[in-house]
Amino acid sequence: MVRNWPLRAHIGGLASAFVAFTVIAACAGSTSGTASAQNGGDEPCTTPGTPAGTNAAVAQTCNYAGMNPTLAPELKAIAFYHAAKALLADGNAVEAAKSIDQSYAQISDEGLVARTPEGEGRSRRKRAEDYTKKKKQYIALAVDRTLVSESALSTIAGQYAANGFGPAGAPCASADDCLSKALDRRRKLSPVITTNANLLAQGQYQSYFNGLAQRYAARYEQTNIPTDAIEALNAYKALAAVDPQAKSTLYAYALKVANDAAAKARDEPENASRAIRYYSEARDAFPTAAAPNIGIGAMNNLLASVAQSSGSAASSPYYREAILSFDKVLDDPAARQRASDLEKAEAWVGRGTAKFALGDQDGGTADYRQASALPASFKVYSTLGEVFWSNATKSGSVRRGDEDRQALQLLQQAHENYQKAHGLAQTADLSAAALSQMYYHFADTRIRLGSYSPDQIVELLNIAIARDPASADALIDRATYGMKTANPDVTRVRADLLAIAGRDTNSSELLGRANAALATTYVTSGTPDWKKALEYSQAAIAKDGSSFQNRMQACVSRLMAGDKVHRGYVYGYRVVDGNRREYAPDTCTNGNTAKDLMLQGMYVMAKTGGTDSRSESDQIRAGQTNLMNQALARPEVTADDRANFGWPPFADGPPAKTKAVLVLIREASLACTTRGPISKPTGLGLRPQDSVEAETVGKV
Repeated sequence: MVRNWPLRAHIGGLASAFVAFTVIAACAGSTSGTASAQNGGDEPCTTPGTPAGTNAAVAQTCNYAGMNPTLAPELKAIAFYHAAKALLADGNAVEAAKSIDQSYAQISDEGLVARTPEGEGRSRRKRAEDYTKKKKQYIALAVDRTLVSESALSTIAGQYAANGFGPAGAPCASADDCLSKALDRRRKLSPVITTNANLLAQGQYQSYFNGLAQRYAARYEQTNIPTDAIEALNAYKALAAVDPQAKSTLYAYALKVANDAAAKARDEPENASRAIRYYSEARDAFPTAAAPNIGIGAMNNLLASVAQSSGSAASSPYYREAILSFDKVLDDPAARQRASDLEKAEAWVGRGTAKFALGDQDGGTADYRQASALPASFKVYSTLGEVFWSNATKSGSVRRGDEDRQALQLLQQAHENYQKAHGLAQTADLSAAALSQMYYHFADTRIRLGSYSPDQIVELLNIAIARDPASADALIDRATYGMKTANPDVTRVRADLLAIAGRDTNSSELLGRANAALATTYVTSGTPDWKKALEYSQAAIAKDGSSFQNRMQACVSRLMAGDKVHRGYVYGYRVVDGNRREYAPDTCTNGNTAKDLMLQGMYVMAKTGGTDSRSESDQIRAGQTNLMNQALARPEVTADDRANFGWPPFADGPPAKTKAVLVLIREASLACTTRGPISKPTGLGLRPQDSVEAETVGKV
């Protein structure tokens, strides 16, 4: 049902060209709204000419004639038309609308014209000329019948809009209903106009279809009903069929509604197919124009992405269609010459995205580089940033710290393009949510690269949160990295995190991150509260036990809090009741990755503090050295892994050195229980400064 047409806003008059449905906007030669008797007519009610008599007399006589059961349908339709026209001339829009309804009930416009009486005359030529004359009269009557209908119904619609209710006996239930009926009748006249274009007066064809297109376009602006846009496009296509200059109007309108649908498709993917249809109409009007092909390619990429995210295997055909569309911009000489640098950049980005998705990483990378080399816009730079970020992190599924060398290279390229987009942010055409997401990914890129200060990260997170205050990801990261700045707002940070941690609708991963971030606030602000840190670290594990970061925080918190439940467990167990082994809780051991083995090495040392035997200590020392070497010898461990491992990120020194810290903790633990000296970490590939930094951590 049609709703919210602009007529409602025009109280006291029909100011809008659309809602007025004025007679003069339709077809040349119309006489709608004139008094029939005063025009000197002397024809009966069943012929196209104007009947004689006053408006009241014509209305009464012709309505009676229309109800004559012996008359043919087309003659009844003509009689009711004359009655409606006379009633309208007398200002009675309601009765005029009823009579015109009766006219349409008898026969359609096409049927009416098809019933044109045969020509009269002695010769074939005379009969043909007379038939043509009569057919023109019937066509004119069909056109004028449409205009009488529009005029009567728009008058009633105006009363609905002005008063909030319609006149008594109105044949339509609302302003929307009146206007919809009138517009539908104008649309149904189209075949008559198209088929008989050669019989129309000069400019009548163009006037009719231009008016029809404008009416549907205006209604589409108010209702966003797809069929209205299609009807407007059909009318503009009918214009372009007889007037080549009208192709530019068709192209502009098709591109406008396509861009509107494409913008909605970002949040409502079902609009993507609509956008493709409209872009195709624009492309048909101007095959070498870049914008339609870029739009079709972008929408196919979007549909492919939606298919992938839903687990469907049907994404490849969309990506291939996207490549074909972008090829038409980049590989066709005429199209490429017409395309602007910005359009070519968008095409390179889109094609690169599709190639990457289909496994052609070399081709995709080459296209991205072509785009980066062109003077571009916020849209291109932000898209390139998102593409590089998505490929580096597999759309965020790769945990921070687990990126390989290729991923880090892609992240560096993402950062370069995000930085360029940031410089053009004042021209951003993204929604607030999309802009927030871009800035969050920008901040995530800096976090993963590891070479940016907390202040540089928080700066971007603040922008993301300003655009979307409910962004849990950005709030959590701002809390985590905000605690590393010079003057963290601890109260605000904890309030933000508690709100996220208490929202059961959040994912388990988000809830885990929120609790882990809360744990961090208790060991990086003021005097460390390791028991609070342990409480929230355990809550983080309960929500997301798969996170290595959560498990590491819990282990370190347990160690630093001096959790006595693990004292006296040699080799992970203690003997009770004479011979029964009781094993210590082992919440820190989970998995066989290098980082898990390192974590296990640290945790087991906390459970061996009960021995006073020097020989047993030596055995533990040897065993843990072996465990550490196993971890650090894993093929996936890089130099960076060995150098940057630990929690929390202490503000008074560089990142903790993995092997040095673990070895130092082991030695300190054994020294405490055996009263022996601490053997500083040596060998095992460690540098002297690693031991110094490890001692700094150990003294905290």
